[in-house]
Amino acid sequence: MLARHLHLGAGNLKTPKSRRRMGANVDLKIVIEGKPKATKNGKRIVKFGKRSALISSKDAMTWRRSAVEQIKAQIPAGWQPITTKQGAVVDLRVYQGSRQSIDVDNAVSSVFDAMEKAGVMSNDYAIVSGSFWRGRDNARPRVEVLIRRGADVDDSGGGE
Repeated sequence: MLARHLHLGAGNLKTPKSRRRMGANVDLKIVIEGKPKATKNGKRIVKFGKRSALISSKDAMTWRRSAVEQIKAQIPAGWQPITTKQGAVVDLRVYQGSRQSIDVDNAVSSVFDAMEKAGVMSNDYAIVSGSFWRGRDNARPRVEVLIRRGADVDDSGGGE
C-alpha cells in the first residue's frame, strides 16, 4: 500500500538521488531526532476492566510522544494542517545508527502517524506522493522530512 505513494530508494547510498529536488519549494522541514520505532509491531495486550486491547510497545509509544513534541516545536506559527483536498508531497530521509535497521513501511508509517497527530496534516491520506531514502549516521540517528503543500490530487479513483 505504501509503495503506491512512495518511490522507495535503495538503502545505504552516500547521497540520495532526490536530494537536489528535495530542497526545492519546501513548505516545511522537520527533523525528528532518534530512530523511529515501529508502532505496528511489538503490540502488547492490556486490560481495561473486562475488555482487552492491543496497544503499541512502550518504546514505540515513547518514540511517538517524543516525535510529536519535536514536530510541534518545528511547526511555524499560523501553520494550517494540510487537507486531503490540498495534498502533499513528502520526502523522508531516515538516518539509522550503528547496527540499527528498520523496516521501510514501519518507518514511514510511524513518521506519518506522528505528523498527523502533531497537526502537520489533517489525515496522512493527504500525502499523494514522495520519496524515501535510508542511510547511516552512527553519531546522530534521525528522520528528516521535507513537505510540499498543494500536490495535484486526483480522487477520481481511476489511478493505479
